Amino acid sequence: MRTGPTAAVALLVDIPATGQLGDTCARRFPLPRDSRRIFSAKSSGAVGLDTSAEFIDFATERIGEGQKVIALYPTWRAEAAERTIHFARGALRTDHIAAVGLDLSPLAMSLLADQLAYLAPYLSAGLTAAMATELPKHMLAGAWLRSVGSLATLPTSISQHLGSYVPGVAFMAYCAPEQRVRQVRQGADLADGIPHHPQTPTQVLYSVPEGLRTTFLNDDLLPALAPDRSLPLPPQPLATEYWGTSGHIDFVAFSAHPCALSDTLTELASTICTWCRERITTRVCPFCHAANRPPRKLQRSMPHPRSRSLAPSTTAPTCRTPTPLEPAPLEQLQQREPQEPPPLPTCPSPDGEEEPVPVSISSRMEAIRLRARASHAPLTSLPERLPKPPEPSPVPPPRIGHDQGIQHRNPPSALPMAPNGRRGSHPLNADTTPQRPYDPDAAFGSVSQRPASDDAHGQQPRATQS
Repeated sequence: MRTGPTAAVALLVDIPATGQLGDTCARRFPLPRDSRRIFSAKSSGAVGLDTSAEFIDFATERIGEGQKVIALYPTWRAEAAERTIHFARGALRTDHIAAVGLDLSPLAMSLLADQLAYLAPYLSAGLTAAMATELPKHMLAGAWLRSVGSLATLPTSISQHLGSYVPGVAFMAYCAPEQRVRQVRQGADLADGIPHHPQTPTQVLYSVPEGLRTTFLNDDLLPALAPDRSLPLPPQPLATEYWGTSGHIDFVAFSAHPCALSDTLTELASTICTWCRERITTRVCPFCHAANRPPRKLQRSMPHPRSRSLAPSTTAPTCRTPTPLEPAPLEQLQQREPQEPPPLPTCPSPDGEEEPVPVSISSRMEAIRLRARASHAPLTSLPERLPKPPEPSPVPPPRIGHDQGIQHRNPPSALPMAPNGRRGSHPLNADTTPQRPYDPDAAFGSVSQRPASDDAHGQQPRATQS
């Protein structure tokens, strides 16, 4: 039986670890922004080529140990990571490498990768990959921005772009659990606009670039989040690229409860992939890319126990004590008069009279037999003989002409002409009497009566030489 981890987590971007989970962290592979520098022999960026080779060696080693690799990468910088993952899958000829894209800020992505590395020894590879899209729903990640004029990773409006030029206006941008950008002013209450409050106890990680004042952080943001612990971190290298400005305060708030990660796992509805037999929560398997039937959503009839109010109730619950039934004395039972049994129910009979329903089974069967006989008895209202059906009307005879034959229409004019210049008779109108054989003597007389100028071919007869 397998006892070791089933998956290894890798992060294909230059994002340092947060250190919140001790020595447990995902393996980092910093890739360059331009993917053409990775596999180009003429490029001077040998760092990208070495990094992609390191990732392939890392995947080869983990797959050889029987594990699967979950490669995380940012969707806003995906070209180099996707080409590296596709090259590794093709070079190793394996589908044990899953590509999972995340649309999160660098600080939130770093924390998420470490949490997945912490869960990998306890979960299957498919559930570990599914937690990458479920954990951002339970954290609050965003930043305070001085301007959104160059912000391209989150949806913004034209009015917000124009508001970047108004003095005294700042913005609160959230990337998890939902993407939202809103204008704020200094001294405004931020508690109403926060989309999500993590489960208590809450911990906040934040990073402030050098030279930026932390007045807004200390006076507005931290009081609105009300964390149990806040910890500053060094600035992320790619935070300016993600937020589009150097004037930002990046933060991420999450629950530090010991059961927070396990509670998130209970909200996943998973199914088994029909091809690789891996636990998945999406329609397409992240490993073999096989199409599957999506799992059914979990229907929770009751709210989660930790989502209820933790305030103790001031009033104790009251319950009604049942009063015991006192038995009646024996004298009262003996003095009671016997009650008559209720009358039997009645049912309609075939004659229209109501008769009581028999109690015993034999009497019920006899009543059913009598009722069946009565229902099949001959009816007196039927006539003795049924009337004969009407005879069909006679067909009229055909019209008879003077020649005692059926007269049909004349043949059409399109029929061919006879040699004598007359059209032949129609087959239906033709005379049925047998014709006599052709007799040339009867038609033209004897040979002496024939004209001398005509022979069989209509030419003058020639004199015969003796």
